[in-house]
Amino acid sequence: MTNIKQWHCNFTHTNKRRVLSEITKDGSTRGIAEFLDEKDESEVLANARLIAAAPDLLEACKRAIACMRDEYPEHVLQSGDYPAFQALESAINKAEGL
Repeated sequence: MTNIKQWHCNFTHTNKRRVLSEITKDGSTRGIAEFLDEKDESEVLANARLIAAAPDLLEACKRAIACMRDEYPEHVLQSGDYPAFQALESAINKAEGL
């Protein structure tokens, strides 16, 4: 499993600047994403949490695919009878830019 990281969404209200930061093991932070739009803070925070969770979600998708491949032959998974397999594969490809 991937290392669990701590994330913090810091809202700096000057110029509506919002920054998602990673809190590293030594306690320092580094910016991951910056939100500059005028969206509702709750939506921005929800998006920030999704971005923060993305590495763990990708790892979970890969593990689910591996479990399915251990259980069923590849031709069965690719047959279209397992839409969850295709959805996981599509999500992984999108995350990896394929």
